[in-house]
Amino acid sequence: MALGIVKKWFSEKGYGFILGEDEITDTFFHVKEWRTSGMKGEPSIGDKVKFDIAKRDDGRTFATKILKT
Repeated sequence: MALGIVKKWFSEKGYGFILGEDEITDTFFHVKEWRTSGMKGEPSIGDKVKFDIAKRDDGRTFATKILKT
């Protein structure tokens, strides 16, 4: 699992970005992945998280199995 912090969260759109611990890589995540992982409510900027990275058919990556640390 990768480590990072919630860098951006767009509540009205239901998605955000996690800044990886390398402080270079941003990983997209959707609120669906947040809730599927058992998280309640919405993420907040600055939340420390661990997550897996999955790849879509078109090659883009996204965060999955997101958990607060």
